[in-house]
Amino acid sequence: MKRRLSEATERLVELLYARTGLWNRFVLAEKPEEILLKILETGEPEAIPDLLPLLITGDKRTIQASAEAIHGLMRRLRPIDFVNFDQFVRQGWSNWHERRGSWYTMRPSDVRHIASIGAESVSILGIASFHGSGFVREEAARLLGKIETGDELPFLLIRVNDWVEVVRSLARELVMARMRAGYLAHFLKWLPLALRMGGAKRVDNSAILEAMRRLFEMPEAHEMIGAGFASEDKFARRFCFDVALNLNVVGVETAIRMALKTRDLEVRKAAVSKLGALLSNGEWVDLLVLARRDASAAVRRVALEIYRNKFPERAMEQFEGALLDANISIREMAQHFFGKSGTVDVRDYYVRSFGASKGRKLTAAIAGIGETGRAEDARLVEVCFEHSSAAVRAAALHTVARLNRDAYVDAFVFALEDASARVGREGTLALIRKTNLVGGPRLWAIYVRSQHVHTKRQVLYLLARINKWDSIAYLIRSLRETDEHLVELSKRYIARWFARYNRSFVAPRTEQLKALRDVLAERNLLVSAEMERRLEAIMNSFG
Repeated sequence: MKRRLSEATERLVELLYARTGLWNRFVLAEKPEEILLKILETGEPEAIPDLLPLLITGDKRTIQASAEAIHGLMRRLRPIDFVNFDQFVRQGWSNWHERRGSWYTMRPSDVRHIASIGAESVSILGIASFHGSGFVREEAARLLGKIETGDELPFLLIRVNDWVEVVRSLARELVMARMRAGYLAHFLKWLPLALRMGGAKRVDNSAILEAMRRLFEMPEAHEMIGAGFASEDKFARRFCFDVALNLNVVGVETAIRMALKTRDLEVRKAAVSKLGALLSNGEWVDLLVLARRDASAAVRRVALEIYRNKFPERAMEQFEGALLDANISIREMAQHFFGKSGTVDVRDYYVRSFGASKGRKLTAAIAGIGETGRAEDARLVEVCFEHSSAAVRAAALHTVARLNRDAYVDAFVFALEDASARVGREGTLALIRKTNLVGGPRLWAIYVRSQHVHTKRQVLYLLARINKWDSIAYLIRSLRETDEHLVELSKRYIARWFARYNRSFVAPRTEQLKALRDVLAERNLLVSAEMERRLEAIMNSFG
């Protein structure tokens, strides 16, 4: 919900209240009910607080038109919006305009009056159940309890967490009385609101949630639960899948199949776990194949475990395929499997796959060589440093860094200027402990000529880790950068330099002190007076 009305709707509300004066009744052409219809057509529920007083002070036609507008605007709210709307209406209690006074100062007897408006009274009573007065909320809840169309349910669900015990108990009693087959469709509709009760801290709602779960476990609910699989609310969707996956009835296969095709990872994980408990004698193996192809490594891992534990005759093939999985944890799982069985020489498998693979499998083969190979195997993947795929280039750099880092320092430095941030990151990570070997001048030259922001960020990261006396000079130089985000990064590294200055007691060489003084002289407008004073004090301490 928005916090404020649009200007157009605000003008309609002002026009509505402008009619209260005798002169305006003659001057203004539009009738109140015509203005209220226009407010309804704007579709802004935020206008409701300004319409509520008319239910108390308006004439018969205005009351009816106001009720219809409020009811129509309430129907535009989604189930989950009701919680925010409850808070929105109650906030008005401490910040109401004078014209809203008749609603916010209403009494329980006024609630009984608005209950007789007609079909729209369910929305009016529902809003009254948000009132600041506990007596008004109690009366509104009691009258809502007499309505059994399902439209009253969201308001009762909200009041289950009321801060007044009397109101709370009444709402709980009314909700529990509706736990029957005839109310299944209504509970399904308002599931997002009902499940919110589980997070309430004021009171334990576990009894209501358990009763609701039992309701959805009834045979009458089995077909209806399927509609909840497509819910936009993730908690409602997960609830419906959880119920369906644990019913252990004929439809559980369909539930698992649908769950494995949903985008919700938590649902897919629950489905594959349930699959492991149900699979036997080759039934539903096609579902296991589906799980093995899942986008999530967590799901694929469970599927592999099922193959190992329940279908050992098929496990060999599946684990061999897993050696070229994109996820390192899956590859390591497969490597461990063959390490115990000894049926596949994993290193040899990766070397052979490297020469025969493309795309993601090539990337996985390169990574596998790094995970299982020897130092001399690094030469195998050198040809991939200039591959057209950034993923392949990054994998090659990662592998040689694992197998023989010292032999590829120049390759890592070259990677810093790669157009891909992913490749540059691999080069940066490989150079973290080699920064002084590369040297400040070489890194600074890359920083100056690079057109890529990610390269400049990665070089700054390395410059902040070279010899501290060279580092501070280059970091101050970088303050001339035009990109404000890079300047902020340089300032953070400079601040860290000061914070860590006393961690080492390496004295600066004469040429380092001269270089730092020259930089300060060049960049005196970029360095704060406080920073310059501190640096001068540090340098003077060395003569």
